[in-house]
Amino acid sequence: MAMEHFDEKILPVLKQSACTSMVNAVSSYELPGSSFMISHHNSTPTTSVYGQHTLTAENWNNTMRAVFIKTRKNRLSFLNVEAAMKKLRLRLKRQACFIHLQSKKLQNQSKKIHEQEQQISEMRRHFEEWEQKIGDLTAELSRSREEPLKGEKIESCKRKRIDVIKRTSDNNDLEAKKRKLIVERKPSIDPKDAKFKEYIKSQLLDK
Repeated sequence: MAMEHFDEKILPVLKQSACTSMVNAVSSYELPGSSFMISHHNSTPTTSVYGQHTLTAENWNNTMRAVFIKTRKNRLSFLNVEAAMKKLRLRLKRQACFIHLQSKKLQNQSKKIHEQEQQISEMRRHFEEWEQKIGDLTAELSRSREEPLKGEKIESCKRKRIDVIKRTSDNNDLEAKKRKLIVERKPSIDPKDAKFKEYIKSQLLDK
């Protein structure tokens, strides 16, 4: 687009301005008269009088020489301007090519960024799923740890109760054996045995 604008808009204006400058340069050298005659067969200068202007062959040659020099300078200037325009056109082409490459790179970068965003969203979803699974496993592990403790507490309570019942039964058996021993024991003549027997009876009666 930049090159087309340059070729369509700027280049014609520059060419027109260069041609206008050349025409102005030629027209700036006005001839002394509107009508004149130069004799090429006679070496003597021929003059033509028109008003106050006098034209000779020497003046004509000088005028044409000046016009030629001015035209050559304008031509050189035009060539320089044309060379500068060619360089500018080439530079604009390079800039357009560079911009095209940069736009392609930007498109590729945007595509990569979009793909990376999709990967990040997918990884976030997997992370949330793993976090949920870890939470479920942690809760299940805590429950599995609490159940054996409850079972151990129940078992310990059962054992304590069994021990209490067993001790109570043993005590009852021991008391029964004591009573039976006291009842079945043969009477002793020794007064100490009598006193001991009375003491045991009194203790049993107190209980």
